[in-house]
Amino acid sequence: MDVDAGGDFVISDGWQLGRVYVFAADGRYLRTLGRRGQGPGEYSTPVSLAVNSRGEILICDYLRNQILVFGADHGYKRSIAVKPRIRYFIHLDNEDGIFLYSGVVGPRQSEVFDTVHRLDESGSDILSFAPVPREILDLDFSAIADGMAIGGDGHVYEMNPLYYQIRKYATDGKLVRSFTNPNVEKKLRKGGPEGILNGPFYLESGLIVVQRDRILDFFDTEGNLIVDNIPLAQKIIHARGKTLYLEEWTQSGPERAQLNPKIICLRLRGFPR
Repeated sequence: MDVDAGGDFVISDGWQLGRVYVFAADGRYLRTLGRRGQGPGEYSTPVSLAVNSRGEILICDYLRNQILVFGADHGYKRSIAVKPRIRYFIHLDNEDGIFLYSGVVGPRQSEVFDTVHRLDESGSDILSFAPVPREILDLDFSAIADGMAIGGDGHVYEMNPLYYQIRKYATDGKLVRSFTNPNVEKKLRKGGPEGILNGPFYLESGLIVVQRDRILDFFDTEGNLIVDNIPLAQKIIHARGKTLYLEEWTQSGPERAQLNPKIICLRLRGFPR
């Protein structure tokens, strides 16, 4: 999800119903952005999105290997064919440069690969970095989860969802530093949601947030652990300014996939030291 130029919430649902929804700042449903299909302005699997400085909404259509661009008025503008192939999660830097992330390791993956790719305006790869930790290749388990954030400081923060090590890069791919919570085992066990890391997320005040099994850890941008073990049951799905956006499912069971989650906006007002 992201917040558009008018302050509305834009939420992609690529793996469930395959829609992109627009909600007002007070939470009212407004419209569906675009529609499913094979024509111009239509998508198949809108797995992620981001809003640039011009208010344009960029939507990753995974199965059709393209990025759709909608204007600030929510009208379709153009599409970008990604070459050689699209990744799951889109991010934009401070100059609207396009980055894609995928840290998914398949059961037959045996070679280290870069998880972060930068595209030019035509959709071609021009740079890749942040190689997947080799230790991940030894796990017979995979997780499709976003593992990067681009901070207001202009750096890329990356972390594989199965391996607790945050790596800070310049946008030219140069590694600045890596860090972790020294109180937590770096590599998590496979299997179940308790083995999946969520984040990192960047907050306006220069804080890096990681969520691990309903627990939050906070770092500064230099990698210093500020505070850890803060309980939070809901899953973080987005961070903007001083706000964390959370996804809460009020029901469970086999019908859960057909239910709507609640989105909660959690404002950071003070911080323990």
